[in-house]
Amino acid sequence: MVYPSRETRVKLILGYAVVSALASFSGALIFAIVYHVYQLATWAFIKALYCTIVAILHISALRSNLRPNPNSTLTQLMPALLLVAVLGMVFSLGLTMYCLATAISSAEDFVLESHYILAMWGLLTFKWAFYLFQIARGYSRRLSLASEDATAFIDEEVVEGADPESI
Repeated sequence: MVYPSRETRVKLILGYAVVSALASFSGALIFAIVYHVYQLATWAFIKALYCTIVAILHISALRSNLRPNPNSTLTQLMPALLLVAVLGMVFSLGLTMYCLATAISSAEDFVLESHYILAMWGLLTFKWAFYLFQIARGYSRRLSLASEDATAFIDEEVVEGADPESI
């Protein structure tokens, strides 16, 4: 079986992230303005933010901004992105468990204000937070490996090309 190239996969995931972010932003607006269900609007907005961050990381990958540069903004933001992803996973999974427990114990129906719908948005947020964690971890590994290779190459070149009397 022939697999698509890495660039094609990144483009497909980028398209999925953009469509998901747009759908989540519009869902947040609809929940807030039309239905006045602000809990759902908040979690739809949080999910849209995670989709947007994933899309930005993939755009950086396509533009080849993932070069080994320790002073770049993206390289400096990787630990923060990992922390945001872990916090998002913990809070969204906690929200999902709480909402499911509340909905089951109170025997709620599947209506717009039910905890089941909120649990579904929590699971969707967990999915994108986990995906952000995977993407950020993979890109930070690529950046660290590339920077180690570049540093080793520069060190070897300096040692080999150095003037013996200047050492």
